[in-house]
Amino acid sequence: TPVADILKQLDLPNVNLPQNGQIYRNFRYKLGILEGNEDIPFANSFPLEANCDYMHGVSFHKGCYIGQELTARTHHTGVVRKRIMPILFEREIMTEIPNDTLIYSSTSDKAIGKIRGVSKDAGIGLLRVTEALSSPLLKILDYSATTFRPKR
Repeated sequence: TPVADILKQLDLPNVNLPQNGQIYRNFRYKLGILEGNEDIPFANSFPLEANCDYMHGVSFHKGCYIGQELTARTHHTGVVRKRIMPILFEREIMTEIPNDTLIYSSTSDKAIGKIRGVSKDAGIGLLRVTEALSSPLLKILDYSATTFRPKR
């Protein structure tokens, strides 16, 4: 299928997609792609946290846009501490998980991020990159999940 080909091309985990109207949203979340005000809160998001650098949505060659100095400085230091990352739940979500629900590391019981959206067995969350990648499992309410750095 075209979706399987895309996953293979992007070297992403083999994932199952739902067969209803949520396919697009679920697929975006499994890739770590954001869309709209629900996923990217207005006046509360930075371009690099929203993976705009990975999707070529930010130019580091031109200037003169709002936030350009902070964005360029963060990019050139090479340190983006928080990023939107895909969340792959171990089972389908049967209850609503509200945005801003805390995400915990299974190794330290420390909050390492917040949910930004959930669709079936996938979601996206703003996570502290180092802590999220070093944790074998994430805990969100009564659910366990894994994450990975989105592909560039």
